[in-house]
Amino acid sequence: MKTTNIGSGLLAIVLVLSLLVSFDGSAPASAADVMDATYQTLPFNQNWANTGLITEDDDWSGVLGIMGYDGNVSTDVTDVDPQTITVDGVTTQIDVYANRTEPNTFISGGVTEFEITDPVVALQGSSIADAPFLLIHVNTTGYRNISVSYNVRDVDGAADDAVQQVALHYRVGGSGNYTNIQAAYIADATTGPSLAVKVTSINITLPSDTDNQSQVQLRIMTTNATGYDEWVGIDDISILGEPLAVTLTDFSAVWQRDAVRVTWETAQELDNLGFNLYRSESETGPWVKLNDTLIPTQNPGAIFGAVYEWFDVEGTQGATYFYRLEDVDIYGISTFHGPVSTEPTAPSTVMLTTFGVNGAAWSLPLALAALGLWGAARKRRS
Repeated sequence: MKTTNIGSGLLAIVLVLSLLVSFDGSAPASAADVMDATYQTLPFNQNWANTGLITEDDDWSGVLGIMGYDGNVSTDVTDVDPQTITVDGVTTQIDVYANRTEPNTFISGGVTEFEITDPVVALQGSSIADAPFLLIHVNTTGYRNISVSYNVRDVDGAADDAVQQVALHYRVGGSGNYTNIQAAYIADATTGPSLAVKVTSINITLPSDTDNQSQVQLRIMTTNATGYDEWVGIDDISILGEPLAVTLTDFSAVWQRDAVRVTWETAQELDNLGFNLYRSESETGPWVKLNDTLIPTQNPGAIFGAVYEWFDVEGTQGATYFYRLEDVDIYGISTFHGPVSTEPTAPSTVMLTTFGVNGAAWSLPLALAALGLWGAARKRRS
């Protein structure tokens, strides 16, 4: 006779449930519960003076726009140049040790908040935390010439004397590889042995592709060094930008009969000279400039905006086209907006919408109705 081991089945269920519940009986925290990945508007600043932002290990929910990761890639290679690590690292462990006070003796590696005389969040490489980093989320919409500054502090006064490299990466959007910023590279951010006095200041301007973007990510990273790694604090973070000459409130392209009507509306046009409009059959180009001369601003230097309109009659009726807009300021600096695209439409077989009789304008439905009545009257008379 076939039997069923009910006791074993219940035990298995209990074990599964125990994995889904933390030791205090609550459900385990999700990533959303321990971080705030909201893209922060400019200006953005963080100096860690408020020690109430991080109160629990691995919990970044109190810190707007910044998270820490251990960067564990499971290798035993030391002294890897962090400039060469450009792959996405957010699949590694969200990491921070909270409320620590002993940077000279704490050797766990990864990311740690040190509540010392000058509080700071610091990074330390290890055989497990191969490439720990801070990830910063900013929204640069409305700004250009994005500047990033921070201080890298040696906060480890132990006998350690590692060569602690630090690099800065960026990317636009939340996926894909990063781009290294060579000007921000630090070959060794520490001194030693038994010294913790070195401060290296970084102040760079990001490439122009970070201008006026809703999602920009910045990553400050160190890597596992030979010997005992030292803690390097990432402090006094400041991200600023210059206001754009033009702030757009609308940019759209819509087929109207046999032309694409491209419109844009501005909220302000400080230092603006005018616009160039470009069309492409692909979202990534190549682009063809539609205007022969600069489309002049309607309100030079105004803190209020205007509405602009352009009819593109050169395309194939009903096709999908992409448009982007370039504003040019009085200093010759360009900023691009878009692209926006049309929706594909079927070409119309009847293009007539109005016609005139002795100077009067008739709509097509009304004209057809009049012709029908005229035809009926002819039949009655015949």
